[in-house]
Amino acid sequence: FIRAISDEGIALYISELYVKEEYRNSGIGHALIERIKRDFQPVTVYALSDEDAYYAKHGYRRIGSVFEI
Repeated sequence: FIRAISDEGIALYISELYVKEEYRNSGIGHALIERIKRDFQPVTVYALSDEDAYYAKHGYRRIGSVFEI
């Protein structure tokens, strides 16, 4: 499950990303994020999250309190 909020084509903010526990570490979350990036080009995508380790693990860059995807 992924939920994102748009601010009129300026940026897209991933507000929720959830993968059922038994399916974690299988690439589903990363695939959902990549789909958002692809479908909303050229808009910049950011993640609003308290799961910083997940986004850092995938190499996304922290900018203040969000990650640039």
